[in-house]
Amino acid sequence: MQVPANANVLTFTWHIPDGWYGSNRRFVLLLNEGEGFKTKGDAMRMRGLFVQWMKNRFGKERKVKASDIVFGVYSQFPTYIYCGAGPSYSCTNVHVTVSELEEWRRKYENSWEYREKQAMKARKIAIKNR
Repeated sequence: MQVPANANVLTFTWHIPDGWYGSNRRFVLLLNEGEGFKTKGDAMRMRGLFVQWMKNRFGKERKVKASDIVFGVYSQFPTYIYCGAGPSYSCTNVHVTVSELEEWRRKYENSWEYREKQAMKARKIAIKNR
């Protein structure tokens, strides 16, 4: 997917240790394929859904917090930095669109797991309000 260098995006970078230097993955949230967000406010409205998706996908492997999600221009997140002495920095970008997140949310909210969590919340509130 081609992303313009000046596209506004939300990113989550994750270092995966492998016993040597490790590898880096960056999840890049775009409005549509090849299109960034118009404003920071538009992007930040999607941050909560992005965090939920990340927690559902990687919650057991790594703790994901909303403060880990960074807003910026696509070109400010390099994928390769050469270092003459020592290992160079490289990062693999994984592009995700808002429509993919919304599709995931629709499926998740129709799942048994989601309904069970909602029922547990309702029980806790009922017990608390006695």
